[in-house]
Amino acid sequence: MSRISRWCIVIVPVVVLVILAFLEGTREATPQELPVKRWEFKQDLERSVGLLRGGLIFVGKLDEDGTFVFDPSKTPLDPKEMEAAKLDVPIINVPQTEPIRKNHDGVYVTVTPPESVMEFRSGWLIRGKLTAEGDFVPDAYGKVTEFRSQWTGPGGVRIYNLPGRFVEVPDPKKPDQPWWR
Repeated sequence: MSRISRWCIVIVPVVVLVILAFLEGTREATPQELPVKRWEFKQDLERSVGLLRGGLIFVGKLDEDGTFVFDPSKTPLDPKEMEAAKLDVPIINVPQTEPIRKNHDGVYVTVTPPESVMEFRSGWLIRGKLTAEGDFVPDAYGKVTEFRSQWTGPGGVRIYNLPGRFVEVPDPKKPDQPWWR
């Protein structure tokens, strides 16, 4: 056997392994290999929130059923006075949609379109819409679903009166790493 053929027997498998290792490192992970983000619900009944009713903002908290409980020590405010009063609470029942301008006989009016949301009621979710006045209007023949404490992630329909928040939980199983990394 010549010297060149002996080197080929040694070098070719090493080069093939290096190329395979490189290709393994550059390929995209399959959905089964990607880390799955999990979210769990953490109840927070101490968070202050604002609720728009009759043109005034009432401050209070949400109970475990998602019902607003008014704080009598806080005076209801006009929305224009909130900044001056240095009140930094989220107003939960105001649509988070972009206002649009409509032409009504030559006069442009700014209108806030309703937002599609879910309402939390005693462990159940009701699909509906939030109006600019802060009213929840359930969808006719809307689906009522049971609330689950685990969630797949952001991007879904907002639950406007959820008494808490979802926090990300680390994935207990990490994808296996190849031996060369």
